[in-house]
Amino acid sequence: MKKVILVTGASSGMGKEAARKLINEGHTVYTVARRIDQMQDLKALGGYPMRMDVTNEEDIQTVVDTIIEKEGKIDVLWNNAGYGLYGSVEDVSLAEARKQMEVNVFGLAAVSQIVVPHMRKAKSGLISDLIKGKYNNHVPYPKNIRDAKAFVEQYKKYAKFPERSC
Repeated sequence: MKKVILVTGASSGMGKEAARKLINEGHTVYTVARRIDQMQDLKALGGYPMRMDVTNEEDIQTVVDTIIEKEGKIDVLWNNAGYGLYGSVEDVSLAEARKQMEVNVFGLAAVSQIVVPHMRKAKSGLISDLIKGKYNNHVPYPKNIRDAKAFVEQYKKYAKFPERSC
């Protein structure tokens, strides 16, 4: 069944690959990122690239409103936007770490908060938060990435965002 899917962080990496696969499967895929120029290949495949910064609530609202106006629904939110900081604790400034948490954690929350009411109204929806790997001390992720992942897992648990359906 064809779905309307919003993929964040689709300008590169896993987000771009997921969007490509979903477009090729025949879904209606809206791809968002700050760098719209890096999503033109997804447009050529049939995707709908839009500029959106997950830390800007006006951007998010505009994108969601546009999708709802055109499609009437969002079946799947694929939260993928995020990035890593690498270095030891003394090498990564607190300003950089805060910015990363703003994108990786609060950006995910902001997009979810704006999409979920539409899913609840439709009594249908799926949110997929791409958390790459486990976040224990035995994986090769820097601690700040593990902490962001752990926070997202706990946030979803207590915020009661729909993981399977609304």
